[in-house]
Amino acid sequence: AIVFDRMFANAYFTLPSHMSIFTSLYPPTHGVNYPVARGNDVLSVLSGSHPTLPEILKNYEYRTVWIGSLIDPNLNLNRGFGRGFDVFYLPLFSPGSWAKKENLSLIASQETGQKFFWFVHSYINHAPYIYTEPFNSHFSSMDYQGSLIRNRSLMTEKIFYELRNYYTENKSGTEERIDKLSIPRQSKDALIASLEKSDVAGYLNFISSNTSYYWGVNTAFSINENDVYYSTMRGGMSEEDISELRNSYDNGVYLVDSLVEEFLQVLDEKNLSQKTIIIITADHGEELYEHQNFDHSVFYDTVVHVPLIIIHPGVHEQIRINSLAESVDIMPTILSFLQIPSPASLQGKDLTAIYKGEIPKHSYVKGYALGNSYIRSPEWKYIKRRDGQEEFYDLESDPDEMHNLINESGWKVEKAKAGLKEEFTRWIVQQESG
Repeated sequence: AIVFDRMFANAYFTLPSHMSIFTSLYPPTHGVNYPVARGNDVLSVLSGSHPTLPEILKNYEYRTVWIGSLIDPNLNLNRGFGRGFDVFYLPLFSPGSWAKKENLSLIASQETGQKFFWFVHSYINHAPYIYTEPFNSHFSSMDYQGSLIRNRSLMTEKIFYELRNYYTENKSGTEERIDKLSIPRQSKDALIASLEKSDVAGYLNFISSNTSYYWGVNTAFSINENDVYYSTMRGGMSEEDISELRNSYDNGVYLVDSLVEEFLQVLDEKNLSQKTIIIITADHGEELYEHQNFDHSVFYDTVVHVPLIIIHPGVHEQIRINSLAESVDIMPTILSFLQIPSPASLQGKDLTAIYKGEIPKHSYVKGYALGNSYIRSPEWKYIKRRDGQEEFYDLESDPDEMHNLINESGWKVEKAKAGLKEEFTRWIVQQESG
């Protein structure tokens, strides 16, 4: 495998980051940056002048397969993600299906000689970090007694009481929303009855009858599991809570590792592994209270430093690359592997050409999300927030980004700051000019 140790995302959340992967365009250029409409805004759709990776592969007679959410606003198929795909499957790796290895085997059985491209997306290692056993407790402390939600039943119960509070405050509005759900009348009545009687068991029976009901109700009432998960920590976290949060995240990493193993086993069983290139990456990382924050809404390395692992049939050793790479590089690298010409509009670099010394390495990686931006060299990082606040870090002496040097003087800092801000301004101007 080829491992890129300095791989960085071009945004800190799913929508713009994935679109940069699909188009090799930075977020200001592709313009698909907001998952939900703001006020009277119309949600932007990727311009038809920007080809996506699956569109190009389809033109070269690849069978293109989407395996992931069909209803997630952060992966809205109608905003450009669906372009170029032949087939759509629900997620293989999700709370309801991660153990169904036969589903993956069934999809793999469809590949009978034609060239194929799969996009496989998972929200597994994403808050809330709650899993089935043996994964849910693999790294966790059995003695933990803190406020973090550690099991699915408690999460479901907390969501029930969110619904119950809404029902108490607005009975008619609640019933109106429930009436609009695409579920049988009997199920609607069962849900209303559970809220009326504050019957948690009745609610559990309702969602157990069909797991899609759970997500449908949450969507109808704008209930986000992340918000519920983190709500118990808003008042502050003890050292025990922080440790358990990080252990829970590691449980998810352990689960993903096991799923990747299953994935590779199926490809072996179907005689596909020796003719398949596998790319493992992520759209963002996560803050686990390193900066007294959680979730992913900042441009610290905890969030934008992501994996990039390429398993190639022609590579029989482990190669580690220490030069900078970013999400926009994935598309031109794939096209290079397949000997397909890259459109001139792509903003990323072919990482194979960098590795071979045919083109210069990245001097910087950049990113944008919701008005916030960053630029990073191997040694320094500059962050500009949408409210005008600035941050500057010496990554060699302060890799955890704890000491903001934006107001510091000194020849070395001033020179580095001026150079990075100049490059940042040049990049922003390029993005604004199209």
